[in-house]
Amino acid sequence: MKLQGTYLFTASQDNVWDALLDPSILAQALPGGEALQQVGENEYQAVLNMRVGPVQGRFEGGIELSEIQPKSSYRMTVAGQGAPGFVKGNGELQLAPAPGGGAELTYRGDVEIGGKIAGLSQR
Repeated sequence: MKLQGTYLFTASQDNVWDALLDPSILAQALPGGEALQQVGENEYQAVLNMRVGPVQGRFEGGIELSEIQPKSSYRMTVAGQGAPGFVKGNGELQLAPAPGGGAELTYRGDVEIGGKIAGLSQR
C-alpha cells in the first residue's frame, strides 16, 4: 500500500520540524498511532491500531528515523507485530518553506501488511 500527500502549515518550518520529532505529536500523525515512546536516539517503541475491513488489531513494534537532514527531511522505518499479523513500512518526509509563509510537508511511503489482516485486504 502506498501513502503520499502534502500538508500546508501556518506555523514556521522550525516549529513544524520540532513537532515532527516530538513523540506525542508524531504518534498522532501516524495512521492508527496510539502511543510512541522514545527508547534511543531516533528510535521509538510504537503501538498502532489498524483496521482493514472487519479486522482491527493492535501492532507493537519499533520506529526508526534515519538520513536526518535537520529542518528539512528524514526517512522513517516501521516494523510491528500483533495478533492479526505484521506491518512493515518505510517512507520519507520532506519539509520546506511554503509559498506565502508557513511550511509545506510532503510525505511518501510504502506499507506492507501480512497475516490474517492481509488476507482480508486482498478480498
